Amino acid sequence: MAQSKKINILHIAVMTGSKSNGVVNVVPQYLQHQSEYANVALLNCYEKPYVNSNANYPIYNLCEMNEFKLEDFTQPFNCPDLVVFHTIYYPIYLRLYKKLIKKNIPYVIVPHSSLTKNAQKKSRVKKIIGNILFFNLFIKKARAIQYLCDGELEKSVAKNKNSIIAGNGIEIASVKKEYKTSKENQFRIIYVGRYSIEHKGLDILIKAVKSIKDEMISKNIRLVLYGSDYRGDMQRLKKMITNYKLESIVEFNGPIYGEEKVEQLLSSDIFIQTSRLEGQPLGVMEAISLGLPCILTPGTNLGSLMTEENIGWNVEFDAREIGIKILEAYDQREKLPQMSKKASTYADRYFSWEFITNHTVQSYKNLIRTQD
Repeated sequence: MAQSKKINILHIAVMTGSKSNGVVNVVPQYLQHQSEYANVALLNCYEKPYVNSNANYPIYNLCEMNEFKLEDFTQPFNCPDLVVFHTIYYPIYLRLYKKLIKKNIPYVIVPHSSLTKNAQKKSRVKKIIGNILFFNLFIKKARAIQYLCDGELEKSVAKNKNSIIAGNGIEIASVKKEYKTSKENQFRIIYVGRYSIEHKGLDILIKAVKSIKDEMISKNIRLVLYGSDYRGDMQRLKKMITNYKLESIVEFNGPIYGEEKVEQLLSSDIFIQTSRLEGQPLGVMEAISLGLPCILTPGTNLGSLMTEENIGWNVEFDAREIGIKILEAYDQREKLPQMSKKASTYADRYFSWEFITNHTVQSYKNLIRTQD
């Protein structure tokens, strides 16, 4: 295949429409940016149609079809060079991938963290049975598994010998964090994300704050939370904060988006995320792009980056250790301006959609060339 020729890629995803769903948010961006380097289209497998008036690519809704027939798609997607499945555990995917195999069309799976050891523990029995009966073959038959970062690959239980690393990109922020020189100001730590206690490790974060409550009060350190509810976890989290009597040092808020989110991030000193598991958290990437140093656990898959690039702190998933690290970040706050510049510089180079998309499409081309 000539280097200059555009390949034809059909992305398959379940577009639920939830703003708090990272996959739903990032898939349209994948297509938008890949459309500059390849011919792309989206097949939505959700029970309701997905509409995106800003899309510069074709959108097909499975719920509007009698059955899945590539022959009914417009050219060139009636015979794509490659199909990309986003996440794994949707029964409809089992029917679709078998039709691709019959047509000798290669496919890639982007698990978005669903194959990591921690993710496999959720609904463990169902996943064990489902994997044995159905999904292991779906995974094995894929041309490759696409991991968002090295950390996700290392924690994966996938039974597929081929893998590529190609992550998410973000819109690089034009504004950057500026630190005030005074040490008398409130030291503001921010979290922005879903209130999913188990996934995001928010129970451990609140316990960490409890362990250093007195120090936070005396040093004027505050934790500010923004997020949307997830299966009633918002009320559970509020109850934890009340029971531990943390209202004076923990501010609890609803979700924020767009300019308001950027404003709140820029008014903070550091970003914190103590996830048990992630693929590649976009909220963390956005914070880094703004020049906000982060405190991250290994479950975010970006923890080691903090120490490697000196743009934040990597901390074990332990309440006491997280508490100690918060106080360490406060004591080292004179280093924040330098860490901030390094963070935004790193993001400008490696998190941009241009860099990510070029790398991803080239990886796809290499997969197609090695077709059996």
